[in-house]
Amino acid sequence: SLGSFMCSFIPSIPIFGVVCSSTVLVGIALDRYRNVVQALSKRWNPELWTCILSAISIWCFSIGVAYPMTTFFETQPVVIIHYDYEEQKIKYEDAELCISFKKTKLKTYYICLMCLVFLPLFCIFLWFYYKIAQLIWRHRKPLSQMFQKKYEHSVTVETSTSQIRHSAEYSKTSSHSEPNVKPLVKTKKNTQIQ
Repeated sequence: SLGSFMCSFIPSIPIFGVVCSSTVLVGIALDRYRNVVQALSKRWNPELWTCILSAISIWCFSIGVAYPMTTFFETQPVVIIHYDYEEQKIKYEDAELCISFKKTKLKTYYICLMCLVFLPLFCIFLWFYYKIAQLIWRHRKPLSQMFQKKYEHSVTVETSTSQIRHSAEYSKTSSHSEPNVKPLVKTKKNTQIQ
C-alpha cells in the first residue's frame, strides 16, 4: 500500500544509516587522534564550514553507497485469499508485494559493501585507537622509569647512611675495626611509587 517509491526507498534506509554512523565513528576516532597528537602544540579546532562540509560529504557518500539497494526491489501483484467467517465464503483481494528476485546481485552487493566499505572503515577505526593507545603508553612509560630511578637513588642514599651509622657504632663497640663492613640491607619497594 506504500507504493513502488517506498518499496525501493525503505530497503536503502538501513544501509544509509549504518554507513553514515560507521563513517561518523571513524571521524570521531580521527578527531580524538588529532587531539592526542597535537595536545601539546595546538588543539585541532576545525571551523564551522569545515564541519558542515564534512557532514554533507558523509551524507553524500552514504547515499551513494545505499543507492544500489533501490534497484534490487520491485512491486509485484499478488492475490490475497482469505476466508470471511461472517459471509461464509472465500474472498480474493488484489495487492502488491515489495520483493526482490535479484538474489545473486543482492549477495554480490552485500559482499562488496562489506569488503569495500565496512572492512576499511573498521581497520581505520582500529588503527586510530591503536595509535592513541600507543601514544598514551609512550607518555606513561617515562614517568614510571623516572619514579624507578628516584626510588633507586633514595634506596642507595638510605643504604649508605645506614652503613656509615652502623660502621660508626661498630667501631665504638669493637676493639678492632674492619674497613669493609657492609650490613645486609633489605630493599622494599614503596607501594605508593609503584
